[in-house]
Amino acid sequence: MAQSEGRVWSALGVAIVLLAGMACRGCEPAGEGATGTPDAAAPAGDQAGDAADQAEIARHLAVDGTDVAALYEAGLSLMRLGEVEAGVQKLEKARDLAPKMAALHKGLAIGYGRLGRMSEGEKALSTAVELDPADFDALAELSRIYLESGRTAQARKLLEPAAQAQPANAELQALIGMTAQQEGRVDEAAGLFARALELKPGLSDALFGEGLLARRRGDLPTAEARFRSALEGNPNHVGALMGLGTIHLERREADQAGPLFARALRLKPDLFAARRLLGNALMLIGRFDEAVQVFEAGVQRDPQSAEAHFYLGKVLLQRGRLPEAERELEFTARTDPSYRNAWLELARIYSIRGEVDRSLVALRQADGLGFQDVEGLRKDPDFDNLFGTPEARAYLDERARRRQ
Repeated sequence: MAQSEGRVWSALGVAIVLLAGMACRGCEPAGEGATGTPDAAAPAGDQAGDAADQAEIARHLAVDGTDVAALYEAGLSLMRLGEVEAGVQKLEKARDLAPKMAALHKGLAIGYGRLGRMSEGEKALSTAVELDPADFDALAELSRIYLESGRTAQARKLLEPAAQAQPANAELQALIGMTAQQEGRVDEAAGLFARALELKPGLSDALFGEGLLARRRGDLPTAEARFRSALEGNPNHVGALMGLGTIHLERREADQAGPLFARALRLKPDLFAARRLLGNALMLIGRFDEAVQVFEAGVQRDPQSAEAHFYLGKVLLQRGRLPEAERELEFTARTDPSYRNAWLELARIYSIRGEVDRSLVALRQADGLGFQDVEGLRKDPDFDNLFGTPEARAYLDERARRRQ
């Protein structure tokens, strides 16, 4: 469990959505404000097109039986028309009839991605690659999933044979460069990104990779320029959206960072780093109620996530909603007892309420998990009740003796 809020670079990797490149209704995020709230609906006037779409949807929904090709076509068409659940059901039926057809698994991977069923999407994509190793698109997307989740060894194992077979493939060079970047082989990564851009100028993945390397060496202007160039080639490049947004956030330009994180989150709803950074951006510009909504949605999406409950608890605490904040933070501490900052914020809540015994117990937990600045908390008015007690002063004396 990561405690740092700033180091998201290795996690960014190549966070490319499973649907990139598939033309379908609903794939593009709507217009966004800082929270990614969709713009108002377009004015009426396209009833003829809507009626034609409804007729096409009805025709594809009616497809049934054992004709695999018809089910496959109906499934993809329904997803293109925004009927993702129905499309997936058609493809699942076709897959059951023809389990060795790689294209069915690839289509299911797209559908599962649209529905947020990411583990099923990865499994379907892995099956597609096993059945058709020559399908570069499926292989590249699977490697991106591995890279995004930090499984660089699996990504390299998948990519290196393909790169040997296709040495002039720019996308493969960029992806192998990303494995080198994540493993700290910076010079090798730089060479691979440069090679990819020689083969295919303007390749977004390679530009993004160069941006990560620039960010790594502290060259923010170059990193920003590379991320912007990556987005010119692919406006839905989640990694570049996150990279550019983080640069804005570090500059305290939260009003510019927010829409970038919101778009990344719309494209990849399970990317908690995007949700966390969007919430932070909203809090920086005083939009606390919207930040609460962002983190509440994270808890609804993954009710067992200690991290999701922690960030919801943190913003609720900042809004003064202590009972709700306590509930969320206690869930985090109970689910992940090593979550240091949850114990620290619980100590804060208990001190504010005058429950100094509980506050001291929670603070000792945070201290034992590596929290360093216990002395600094004495300047925080939230801890006045705690540090006004002889028990807390005795604890500080004991702690000082241990550190001598």
